[in-house]
Amino acid sequence: MACSLYFYRAPKYKNLSFADIRLVESYLRWQNENIHNGKHACNTFEEWDGHSLSELPSVEAIEYYRPFLKQTPSKVAYLPTEYRCLGIFEQMGKLTKASQFVNWFKTNTCEQIDDLYAHEVSLNDLENLLEACNYTRKHCIRFIEQSKYGESTYSIDEKNAALLLPILRGKSMNLSFPYMYGDAYAEQIIHCIHMLNCILSTTNFDKQAMFVMYG
Repeated sequence: MACSLYFYRAPKYKNLSFADIRLVESYLRWQNENIHNGKHACNTFEEWDGHSLSELPSVEAIEYYRPFLKQTPSKVAYLPTEYRCLGIFEQMGKLTKASQFVNWFKTNTCEQIDDLYAHEVSLNDLENLLEACNYTRKHCIRFIEQSKYGESTYSIDEKNAALLLPILRGKSMNLSFPYMYGDAYAEQIIHCIHMLNCILSTTNFDKQAMFVMYG
């Protein structure tokens, strides 16, 4: 199984972590389910989520996030398909077979990126990753041809690609990374450039937080 990275965005409130915001989101969903007599309504928050009310952030934090809980598209932001769900977070992107990006985050921002928890990333982090992707795309990846089935073939300058975005070899968290510097590597670089451009052009980092999660 190849690793993936998921990118989420949420409104900022003081120093609340991803886990704090997720807990508030779950609490507000629980309240909404009970108000509307939904099929999953239950008496206690612990029954709903497995956490107690004492674990929630402040009342002020809950009330701050209440207006943000709404039916919103949950999708990769630059792709046409989407589904709607009640939540605070927006999924802004996903990278599959993403060992070069896991490696980049481990080296540059989040040493423990592969711990299956979400980590906040800054505007500067994402701009630096985009710069690395753009350089690698321009100087290390050459498009060769596209088959009649729409599959693209690339030539990769592996030595220079490894300077900025080396793949992560071996295993981490029981996930293996068997592929080399091939077509999948090139396509993920191009994919990541599109995703980061979308995130950077639509996110106000003064008011919104970006998180990346390994899975």
